[in-house]
Amino acid sequence: MTSDAESASGPAVQGSAAGIVAGSAYHEDLAGSWSDRYESGAFGRRRAFILAEMADLDFLGRRWVDAGCGSGVFSRELIHRGAEVIGVDASPAMIASAQSAPAPEGGGAVYQLVQSVDTLPFADAAVYGVVCLSVLEYVDSPRETIRELARVLEPGGCVVLTVPNAFSVLRRGQQLIRRAAGIFGKDVWGYLSVSRHGFSRRQCVAEMNAAGLAVVRITGFSPYWQRLLSPIGIGGLWVVVARKR
Repeated sequence: MTSDAESASGPAVQGSAAGIVAGSAYHEDLAGSWSDRYESGAFGRRRAFILAEMADLDFLGRRWVDAGCGSGVFSRELIHRGAEVIGVDASPAMIASAQSAPAPEGGGAVYQLVQSVDTLPFADAAVYGVVCLSVLEYVDSPRETIRELARVLEPGGCVVLTVPNAFSVLRRGQQLIRRAAGIFGKDVWGYLSVSRHGFSRRQCVAEMNAAGLAVVRITGFSPYWQRLLSPIGIGGLWVVVARKR
């Protein structure tokens, strides 16, 4: 870890802007309003659902990494719960947005610009916990990214991540409409141009096991029709909680 990351005493920006991955580049223009999205609507429901899934985890005095932290929404939530937080992201605009947000009571996160979450700037077994939310769908190799997240965890440490459900009715519908709109030169749901990966529940378990992680739970979430879609496995998102063996 860097010295600033070790101290975790306040906001900092480090690293290089080179090599921004496609997903981060797409989100550059959204950085200014990204935190606001999580205040209401589908994003707000997702935020509340993920935080509920994390309610029984250990944060007080623990060091957590927010991998793909964006504008720092969940970094600040972890700080509220007493964690020491290092947020990393490959988008300069998102890091700047996170840095400029008011620090919660108890201190701020250290924010660090990285080339990619595939290669984190931390030693083996350096942190207790990692959150990686709405990131794996954008990386070149989700398997390698999950292994990297596991590498930096101490034994018994916890990872919380989200991945798109490969059988999501909403996502498949958006993909079909996007293709049809493209025939007429329309670009709708542009995030699908860089969001490339979806996972079944079985794939989630297999990838966790391959990285040396034991699944605690996998819960389905849908921003719409939660009670109908998620129990039958066709919700929009999987929320995975796992521990390092």
